[in-house]
Amino acid sequence: MAKRNSNQKLTTEALLVHKLRNTFDDQGTDTDEGPNVWVMVVAARPYQQGEEKELAQQPDKLTPTHRVRVVLRTTDDKIPNPYVGGSDFFLAVNEQQQSAEFVWE
Repeated sequence: MAKRNSNQKLTTEALLVHKLRNTFDDQGTDTDEGPNVWVMVVAARPYQQGEEKELAQQPDKLTPTHRVRVVLRTTDDKIPNPYVGGSDFFLAVNEQQQSAEFVWE
């Protein structure tokens, strides 16, 4: 998880990772506690105008800054699930305000 002291601001990349881990990580990777989910890999790139045409749902008020592909890994009981798949998300990141918000999912 991204760590910082009170005077240090997170980068865009760190804000993205922080938001995704807070949203998707469930019980980390400790299989002693039963099934869990965690972020395995993330690929992000700047949002390009017009990408919203690919979506079934049209955008809200907030314009995204990044398109992010997220691969989640799961474990059932004590055995890793062999299925791994990715999903695209659009997020708006503001380094100045230190925020990252989902725009379209």
